[in-house]
Amino acid sequence: MVADDGRSATRPDDAARGPALELRWPSVVRDDPDPEALVVDVVNVGDARWVPVASFHTVGGLTPTGGVARGIDFAFVGGTPGAVPLDPGDSTRVPVHVATSEWRDLEPGEHEARATMPSLGIRTADPLPVRVTAAMIARHVPGAVTALGAAADRGAVETQITADRARLAAGAELEALGATLARAESHEDAIARIVDLIGVDAEGAQQVLSSFVRWLLPYEMAETRRRLARSESRRDALGDGPAGTAA
Repeated sequence: MVADDGRSATRPDDAARGPALELRWPSVVRDDPDPEALVVDVVNVGDARWVPVASFHTVGGLTPTGGVARGIDFAFVGGTPGAVPLDPGDSTRVPVHVATSEWRDLEPGEHEARATMPSLGIRTADPLPVRVTAAMIARHVPGAVTALGAAADRGAVETQITADRARLAAGAELEALGATLARAESHEDAIARIVDLIGVDAEGAQQVLSSFVRWLLPYEMAETRRRLARSESRRDALGDGPAGTAA
């Protein structure tokens, strides 16, 4: 049994010793979530040293955003990461293994990732928003043909390009952006003000309005430019298709 907050506070032997473990999504995956490269931090949030009683093998599941979370398929295999002792406040980072069966029924689009450590009965308290592409599904399910197919992958890349171009433009006008949005009287007014200020279309303006503030700060711009370059290379590799090209 796992507590509502995802802690391992259920087994009598653990409870008696005091330690409690949590699984947390580290900033490296929260800032740039990749469902094919998920990792979690195992954190001792208790007041005593945690001594290993099982492995740190961690498995993940993917659910369409807004869908009902289901059970996560997993199997124990050789080479799973062994547990290590953790003093109060200590943490260690482990990979999250997503089984092929988790990918089989997915379609490209927005999803939520969850992680659990079966042998210890702990899980992440909150889901991680991720984007699944047709190319990702094809890598994990050979021969898979999704309903949206390659066009959906192109569409996802174009959406990312639109978002990053808009964020770069917004970041260059950050002070003016804050000033004009402070006077917005509605969502529609905010969108119109962004369009007028930085010269993007309504889709780009919506991407700016939906962004975390930190994504628009100067220290994030270099990473945004790198991601934009990767996305443009990916779009070029996919070639022309029905998804078109965003301005």
